[in-house]
Amino acid sequence: MPDNNNDLTLSAPLSGPVLTLGNVPDDVFASGAMGDGIAIDPLNDCLHAPCAGVVIHVARTGHALTIRADNGAEVLLHVGIDTVQLNGEGFALLVKQGARVSNGQPLVRFDLDRIARQCKSLVSLIILTNGEQFELRPVAVNTVKVGDALLRIVARQPAAVQSVSDNSQAHASASVRITHRGGLHARPAALVRKTAQGFSSQSQLHFAGKSASC
Repeated sequence: MPDNNNDLTLSAPLSGPVLTLGNVPDDVFASGAMGDGIAIDPLNDCLHAPCAGVVIHVARTGHALTIRADNGAEVLLHVGIDTVQLNGEGFALLVKQGARVSNGQPLVRFDLDRIARQCKSLVSLIILTNGEQFELRPVAVNTVKVGDALLRIVARQPAAVQSVSDNSQAHASASVRITHRGGLHARPAALVRKTAQGFSSQSQLHFAGKSASC
């Protein structure tokens, strides 16, 4: 079972200059819609695990994966910008979904030259996707090497629950079909989620015979 009381220091999964989210050349990541995080402009061609944990999701195209750390924090690692359009070419996955990984373990090898030539940017993201439970505290660095301390993840204190009475009866419903040439992967899904958070709403996702509500 994850221990949500434990703080965690993430190691740099790549080597290169460190960028704040605001300097990432992508509006979705830069806005924080995906969650809080940091970016690295990679100088090496292998993504490493920033902590010990379990791989809970691997993109079918190999450009991104998510690790659940032992304290429960979930960290998305996304190589490059718009790399989903490569459809897996130039990426070699070294782990599978469900695998237990150690800190520093190689996860994905990728073709730096191909990404630089065919995609928007090489800049790669490290995003905390369950920020409602944790917060990030960056370590003050400008450039890192694989394994250097990069971020601290600290559990949030439980907020006091307030009872709010809402007598409003107004409501609306609609059926919306959302399409994207790369599929509903992390970035467009984050925009849908951010929009829904502006309303008192419930969303249901149906895929391959499975359903989930949020």
